[in-house]
Amino acid sequence: MPKVMLHKLSPLAIGVGLACCLAITVTLVAAFNCRPMTLMFDENYYYPLAEKISNGIFEDGYVVRPPLYPLFLAGIFGIFGKGFTAILIIQSIIRGLTVGLVGWLGRKYFNPKVGIAAATILAFYPLMIWTYTRFVSECIYLPMFIVSFAMLDRSVHSQNARESWAAGLATGLATLIRSTSFFFTLVVAFWLAVRKTNGKRFSRIAVRNALLLLIGMITVISPWTIRNAVTHKTLILVDNTTPFNLWLITSGEGIRQVEKEWLSYPSHGERQREGYRRWLAYLQADPLFHLRRLPKVVTALFNPARDPSLNSLAVIIRGSQVHRNRIVRKALGIVVPFWLVLLTAGGILGVIALEKDRSRRDLVIVLVVFFVLLHGMTLARPRFLLPMNMVLSIYAGATVLRVLSRSGLTRRNPPLQS
Repeated sequence: MPKVMLHKLSPLAIGVGLACCLAITVTLVAAFNCRPMTLMFDENYYYPLAEKISNGIFEDGYVVRPPLYPLFLAGIFGIFGKGFTAILIIQSIIRGLTVGLVGWLGRKYFNPKVGIAAATILAFYPLMIWTYTRFVSECIYLPMFIVSFAMLDRSVHSQNARESWAAGLATGLATLIRSTSFFFTLVVAFWLAVRKTNGKRFSRIAVRNALLLLIGMITVISPWTIRNAVTHKTLILVDNTTPFNLWLITSGEGIRQVEKEWLSYPSHGERQREGYRRWLAYLQADPLFHLRRLPKVVTALFNPARDPSLNSLAVIIRGSQVHRNRIVRKALGIVVPFWLVLLTAGGILGVIALEKDRSRRDLVIVLVVFFVLLHGMTLARPRFLLPMNMVLSIYAGATVLRVLSRSGLTRRNPPLQS
């Protein structure tokens, strides 16, 4: 290979490329050794729906969920046939590409070394590995979220109408995978409008860009909203999991009992209305419910003992035989808490101390506050914080490199800001 080609591949492409390959390899090993050959939890929604779609029928389950992940699975079925193998291989490759995206963003925000560090952190991130061995929407949501976040950041810096519109289109696509992006975009649009632009709040340019961001998102999701209106005779913008989950956390009942009561209402419109009615009735009696549960839930959210990868990645499955590898389990007992601290504490420290771009720092802080408060006040699942942790991995990588440079273990490079 010519020297000029080697120069173009160094150091970012080689380092991040290696991290991508490691991510794919580790995920494949986990998928074909630790993955049970039965459907579990949310998989019981996505997989059967994808099978129906591949047979020409799109039939919502007990709730309406965004369509892109079931369509993704159905596309795999249409090309490779039904079964787990093709999905696990393709999702492993997507994980590698996601690691590469974060590495590229680390280079853009800081320098090549930070990009490589961030990609390496994610390559061995246990919760991310575990997630890509399951059939859940995060598998395609994470790369789309990273793209949408990068475009949001770009629109904030450019203050350009076209960039704001494009960011809205990207967040719309992310919303059609997980409705989390719908609420996040609303929060970002509000922040864009109220932050000081040209020395004042609610400036004409800021309000225009915030509106274009929202219009772009609504443009993308509107065909799905229209489909829901025609099919279910009610307004369901993206999904109706929100009223179901609000009903669940305020009922004090188990999910099976709530699901049984939810299904007792014949239409999705009636279920949605009843879910919101019960939630609002509960808040009338206890207005501070969501705030009161926040400390306890956030503590649980960041408890490494609740990380599903802690035990699942230590289980070796061969047909009907299940064997727990004690050495791997002990290693995960160290790695999982360490990675949690590295990504959250190291990431937040990097945002505060190392991010010199004020607009980007504020955007990342909005991101962190949104994800922690949203899931702290509602459903708390460690994997729900994965989008936030994808971004924080960049700053965790920057923090690690700064610590190593201060200790004299690496040569210090000045950051390259975009």
